[in-house]
Amino acid sequence: MKTLAWITTVSCIIYGAIALIIYQSKHADAIEESKGLRAIEVKVKDIERCPGKGLCYLTIVSYQTNNKVVTAKVLGDHGKEGAVISIWTKPGSPKGYESPTAFIEQSMAFFPFLFLPATLVIFPLLLALQGKNESTKQSSQ
Repeated sequence: MKTLAWITTVSCIIYGAIALIIYQSKHADAIEESKGLRAIEVKVKDIERCPGKGLCYLTIVSYQTNNKVVTAKVLGDHGKEGAVISIWTKPGSPKGYESPTAFIEQSMAFFPFLFLPATLVIFPLLLALQGKNESTKQSSQ
């Protein structure tokens, strides 16, 4: 059991380190990309619910760039139909954000799931080892 526990622990530590490196790299990329966002004034066209989600809203906005009208979606409920609001986006992009911080958060939303496989293995292993240590203590008394 000790050999299996050590192998599992070491592999989880290696996997966790790789996942952390990937997470940090993607976070740095998202921060760098957020520097390219520009604040623009847009007109709210509509507010819709996210498909398949109950409490999620998308604000549909439009703005003009290079004599072309662009429609973009912004996560959240922002203003009323016809209102003029400020969003952050890349010119011509179909996505908008409340702020550069919101861009980073949305870019990194699924990366914590990288750590899920390691936790699904390491926690049961630690509990099993703790239970084995307690049973060893009780049998020695």
